[in-house]
Amino acid sequence: RSRKSASSNRRGKGALLMAVISVSNLSIERGGRTVLDALSLSVAAGEIYALLGGNGAGKSTTLSALLGFLKPTSGSMAVASVDPATNAEAARQKIAY
Repeated sequence: RSRKSASSNRRGKGALLMAVISVSNLSIERGGRTVLDALSLSVAAGEIYALLGGNGAGKSTTLSALLGFLKPTSGSMAVASVDPATNAEAARQKIAY
């Protein structure tokens, strides 16, 4: 019989889940225009998160930044504790891109 340790990742009341995607005050400018303005979000392991919005809302820009294709003007982000702005390849591997 296997026994789960007390530190295993359990869902439920009082359980802490690690953020696998975290974005804090992320802003991106392209062509002198702000295309993403102070976005903050956190997605925990096992969560399903949807980016919804109209044309030009910043959905593709956010994903491009999380994959390391775009560098932020300000703010920070991490994918499984990896900063895509400084280590895009490792971030893409964490996302299975």
